[in-house]
Amino acid sequence: MTTQQIHLIEREVDLDGKPFFYYAPAGDDTVVGTYRAIKEDDFKLEYIKEFEDGDVIIDLGSNVGLLSCLFAKIYPCTKIYAFDANSLACLCAKMNRCRNSITNLEIYNKAIGIKNTKNVKFYSNDIEISASLEEKYTSIKNQEYQCDMINIEEIFDSKLLSIDSVKYFKVDIEGGEYDVMNYICDNRPDIIDRIDYLHLEIHGYPWSNQLRGKVKKSFGNKWLNQ
Repeated sequence: MTTQQIHLIEREVDLDGKPFFYYAPAGDDTVVGTYRAIKEDDFKLEYIKEFEDGDVIIDLGSNVGLLSCLFAKIYPCTKIYAFDANSLACLCAKMNRCRNSITNLEIYNKAIGIKNTKNVKFYSNDIEISASLEEKYTSIKNQEYQCDMINIEEIFDSKLLSIDSVKYFKVDIEGGEYDVMNYICDNRPDIIDRIDYLHLEIHGYPWSNQLRGKVKKSFGNKWLNQ
């Protein structure tokens, strides 16, 4: 990542009437949008009857980990795995995990794709710490950095994670969803069977409608925010 001075600030939000503290870069509005989406239930949690002991939540594109940390506090019986390509976002997520005494969240500074690749180039900008592979389409490319990418299959097939099923699968990876979701729909129907609920953000790229149709056909009502 290009060298720049980063100033982190502590912020406070309300969590069921109690203060919840988290760290994020000064001036970054990504987390504000995430918290607003949580409060407005854009993640459609009201459709999920309950989370039970041992349920798995996967957060692809976790940013500073606000959603994952709130999940962890609200549903302490679950196991949460968060992935983000931006090393600064992952640092903040780990600080937020520590700040809120969370023990059921694991954080990985890894991009998710359809093959294992070292030092993949990503883009971000001077304000937000979102990460995108899509240099041609994205506007977040003032900053350039690298991260290792892992195959989506490794999340579901890895003996290390030992994931049999996923209660809630959230995918918000700034354009990377095209390869990942197409691969799952075309090649791994067994992975679809192992996912109870999908939250997928499809960004406004030229292929968005094609992917939307395929995912809707493959996941049906499992896709909560379609």
